[in-house]
Amino acid sequence: MRFLTALLLSFAMMATVRSADKPVDPVKLVAAIEKTGAKVTMVDAAPGETRLKLSFRKWDPTKMTAFKGSPHIVEIVIEDAGKVSDQSMALFASLPNLERLELYKPALTAASLNPFKANKSLKYLTLFGAKIGDGAVAALKEVETLEELDLTGSLITNASAEIFKDLPNLKILAVANTKFNGKGALQLKEMPKLKELNAMNCDVSVMEAKELEAAIKGIKVKR
Repeated sequence: MRFLTALLLSFAMMATVRSADKPVDPVKLVAAIEKTGAKVTMVDAAPGETRLKLSFRKWDPTKMTAFKGSPHIVEIVIEDAGKVSDQSMALFASLPNLERLELYKPALTAASLNPFKANKSLKYLTLFGAKIGDGAVAALKEVETLEELDLTGSLITNASAEIFKDLPNLKILAVANTKFNGKGALQLKEMPKLKELNAMNCDVSVMEAKELEAAIKGIKVKR
């Protein structure tokens, strides 16, 4: 009897593995995701690969399990992210190939970015109007793939400059409408790959902007 039970369990495990190895039907995958309210765009990919961009007008957290852990989602844009919670952020962080995440006015907390610590795929992150400060942003300091970071309207201060300097591939940084000022901007001199700093409506003087532009070849400072 024990032998029969073990044999049945073995067959069940083999069936599960075979099911997991089956190629994804792009049409069925898109249809399932569209039921969550997402607009889905398929991206050119290598044969046998499915890469998807998702955009939402509003985020419905009750339907988020539909694509948890999916390796096919590379981009998510949410125009009204008022219902994006810490749980939602953990879901986004579970997507192994997510390259772009854009959230507008998300309801984040100090712990919301913790699931992204040491993330290996995220390149573009927008947290427009997120009421998070330096402590929350510190969770990104090991996301070495990050190339663009938009923290417009957040609660960051000059203290975040130390975090930005830990991002070796950062090229575009937006800190508009924050308390990040000229002193913080001048700390970015150690970022040779930085090509654009958007510090509009921040206390950055003309002289401070010119000093940063002189220190980093090709950088554009918007103030």
